[in-house]
Amino acid sequence: MQEQSKPAQRSGIEEVWRFFSSMKLALFVLLILAVASVVGTLLPQDPQTRQPVYDIYHSFWYRGLLGLLSMNLLICSLERIKLIRKALGEPNTKISEAFVKNLKLAGTVRHKASLAETEKVWVEALAAKGYRVFADENEGKKILAADRGRFGVLGSFITHLSFLVIVLGAIYGNFTGFETYLAGVEGQTISMLSLPDIKNFDPEENFSIRINRAWEEGSTSTPGMVKDWYSDLSVIENGKEVFRKRIEVNDPLKWKGVKFYQSSFQSGLPALNFTIEDEKGQKREVTGLEGEVLPLDNNLYLNIQGYVPQFDPNQPQNPQAPNGKPAVLYQVFKNNQQIAYSYQYIGQAAQVENYKVTANGIKTVNMTGLSVRRDPGVPIVWAGSILMVVGIFLSFMLQHRKIWVVLKQAGNTIIAEYGAQVDKNKLGLEQDLDEILTAVQERG
Repeated sequence: MQEQSKPAQRSGIEEVWRFFSSMKLALFVLLILAVASVVGTLLPQDPQTRQPVYDIYHSFWYRGLLGLLSMNLLICSLERIKLIRKALGEPNTKISEAFVKNLKLAGTVRHKASLAETEKVWVEALAAKGYRVFADENEGKKILAADRGRFGVLGSFITHLSFLVIVLGAIYGNFTGFETYLAGVEGQTISMLSLPDIKNFDPEENFSIRINRAWEEGSTSTPGMVKDWYSDLSVIENGKEVFRKRIEVNDPLKWKGVKFYQSSFQSGLPALNFTIEDEKGQKREVTGLEGEVLPLDNNLYLNIQGYVPQFDPNQPQNPQAPNGKPAVLYQVFKNNQQIAYSYQYIGQAAQVENYKVTANGIKTVNMTGLSVRRDPGVPIVWAGSILMVVGIFLSFMLQHRKIWVVLKQAGNTIIAEYGAQVDKNKLGLEQDLDEILTAVQERG
């Protein structure tokens, strides 16, 4: 009694390869990513706190899912290369007459011309419709194999590849870019290096943003509703303005790969105004809210502690001291070390290192909120998107159509058995066949 053969067992590497190339895995990962993306869109992603629950897009598990999807797409693409190479080659001429007859689109044509003349008629009719034609002989029969639109098989491969490029672009941007938040009042200059959670940013490329003005525009059609928010911003490098732009929602300022989007706005905030005069006599005004840090230079800062309506140094705990005068309390930091904690009456000047600082008083200002982003992966994502368009175009506009013809002598006639197949757009192949058969019958 013959022993039945057992199915070959897969090796561990084959099992791993099969797991990562699984369509079920791709669908499962895409589903989780879709749900996570919806949650990440609905929940506020606070770039200042960066709590894991509120920072889905930078969490390790979200990045891990993107990596898993990338591996799945890569392996699926590699598996299709062999099939694509075969499809791009010459159509198979080693087929039987039975194979042709069993195709869904098949038929028979009889010719009175010779075998050579009949072959020529079919070749010319197929070539006139843009088909490549290859000939062979088998058991005294002439075999014609023709195809067109073979590059359409690249469509699905390029589409898979485009998904991979898009995901890799997202991962690259996720690891090499940053997203943070800038909030400041009119007249304030804020250094990039002072922003929270600033990462992957070269200190040598540092620059500052000066908020010249912030305002809102009301809706003309709906009274009481806001139409848009605006900010007039300047880019400051080495103490000089090098670029200026008015931004609004969806129209950001771009500088050195960093984009500043209009995100929020508040009006009528009380802020403290100072005049800063350097040792050369050059003056500038700065404005800040209580608790804000105002830079005097790269290493020297004023930290505004607060405004006291009636301040008396003899009664520092009493904000309404009978003999007090309006004053500002502040700290001075140098190289991140506190070097002074003092007060200054409104209208009074004080010497802070090489700067003369004058407290001008309180002024009402507007505050703008800017979303600050840098994503080096965007060009890669765009490249992937273009690839996707190309892949979709090839998939839908080019269908790999194949036609076989078996010519055989039968007495004084030539019998042509033909058959055709296509994966998509059967109607288009039927139209090709109708035109080819019309041309063949007219000539032979």
